[in-house]
Amino acid sequence: MVNLNDKKKIIKFFKNEARGLEKSIFNYYFQNGNEEEVIQELRKYQNPDGGFGHGLESDFRLPLSSPIATSVGVRILSELDGLSEGKKMDKSASIKEMIKLALGYFEDSYNEQRKGWFALIREVNNYPHTPWWHYDEESNMTVIDKNWGNPSAEIIAYLYKYREHVRNLDIDYLVTFALEYIMGKENFDSENELFCYIKLYEVLPEDFRKRLEPEITRGVSQVVEYDNEKWTEY
Repeated sequence: MVNLNDKKKIIKFFKNEARGLEKSIFNYYFQNGNEEEVIQELRKYQNPDGGFGHGLESDFRLPLSSPIATSVGVRILSELDGLSEGKKMDKSASIKEMIKLALGYFEDSYNEQRKGWFALIREVNNYPHTPWWHYDEESNMTVIDKNWGNPSAEIIAYLYKYREHVRNLDIDYLVTFALEYIMGKENFDSENELFCYIKLYEVLPEDFRKRLEPEITRGVSQVVEYDNEKWTEY
């Protein structure tokens, strides 16, 4: 449990150092902040094509839209949407419209051969970014894309949840593909891929969850280091 002194330090840090978006999210959840402030801050990151960019995922500063940044944007909107029941309809409508635009971007950026999405586009290399977000011209992807589920599994979760807005993709096929992929995976080395699958798990009906849960559990057992003496690096 956070003591009072630490809580003050946390509040001071967000007030003085955080971006407007993170500040609004913190205020909303912990300081009785306004949901509309979160929406307005997040809107700054959404491009005309419906996708999100402009450094929303702060490890890369690409202003153009990307599937990974858009998954972050829709994640925030989806969480707000789940908390919006009983609140003013104009706020809920704003959230739904932003999600609808983002889903259109997901449909446009879908890669048929991959049966999913590549996290980033090559233009990321023109802007500051961490090494793991560097686009490799030989493989035509980032190192993150070696694991299909990040961000494809999470994107499919949002397409499934808001499928009434999806026009051109077969959501049931994509869910089946996602399940078959993880069930055929022997070795897990990406905790982020499992995070994306947990997002998919959260929106699926019970029969699909029963199939997915043991695979996620198996993956977690492989990526978690249980020996705290080895907790010495990222």
